[in-house]
Amino acid sequence: MPSQKNDLTKDDLKSLKEEIIHEFHVVSENIIDQVKLVAEGVATVNEKLERMSEELKEEIASKTQPIVQVLFELSRKVGKVDRIQ
Repeated sequence: MPSQKNDLTKDDLKSLKEEIIHEFHVVSENIIDQVKLVAEGVATVNEKLERMSEELKEEIASKTQPIVQVLFELSRKVGKVDRIQ
């Protein structure tokens, strides 16, 4: 005589299938939520990097502009000296 616990009916299999599908949906929703959080974090970091990049560009420009002006003036004076000689 076959054992009772090994005899699965179609209803048992259908119920098991539905339970597995339900658990899959619960797990996948959790994963999707976590991926969204990571994406938001990446977007925030990207915005901060863009801001820092712009600030650095502005700082570099503000510090190099006086140097460029001095070099230009020096070049002009050297040109005058060369013409005098």
